[in-house]
Amino acid sequence: MKLSIIIPIYNTWEWLPNILEKLSNQIPTGDRMLEVILVDDGSDEIPLALIKPYVQKLHTPTSNLKLISVFMNHGVSWARNEGLDKATGDIITFVDSDDDIEMDYVETVFENMETGCSYCIYDKYTTPSKQYYRGDRNKLIPDPAVYCYSFTRECIGKEKFNEKLNVGEDIDWLQRVITSKENSRYTRDIIYWYCWHHNKDSLCKKFNSGKLPKERR
Repeated sequence: MKLSIIIPIYNTWEWLPNILEKLSNQIPTGDRMLEVILVDDGSDEIPLALIKPYVQKLHTPTSNLKLISVFMNHGVSWARNEGLDKATGDIITFVDSDDDIEMDYVETVFENMETGCSYCIYDKYTTPSKQYYRGDRNKLIPDPAVYCYSFTRECIGKEKFNEKLNVGEDIDWLQRVITSKENSRYTRDIIYWYCWHHNKDSLCKKFNSGKLPKERR
């Protein structure tokens, strides 16, 4: 079984080494495999020296690191779609490059998905307050953020993110991917840290301050 982790990047390289360092210490063994897909969406520059050590660390018989880069910025939805097109894993997860993950992220995803579920929902922490967040499990979609889920490739099918949206693309996509609670798994396992304070130029912050429309022009 192979896990593909899709990580969109746009001028957020400074936080990425932390994530890659943690993933390089979680290389699976046996029949488990790991694929990390970095999608640079037209950043001002690509500091290759930052990721070179991790290209080497993640180049093993059971893991690899891919870098996709374009010159123009197309938005996070495009970047995630590009990652989906290039992913070869049986399991898909998404990580935002300005956030953080747990030290047992890979192991936890494998353990939950090997139960045979189509998708799994996880809890998360938010920083800087280290607030514990648990989604509303009474709803079909208990959390509107894709990084709180892992999916089988079959569950995702051919669904793509709406590239016209600046915000709300997660819930729009989840409403098309998650159509039933059947064959789902809910766990109290925490694999993700939502780091609200990291990126002052995030699309969410710009939208909340009225500087960004909901849809891309």
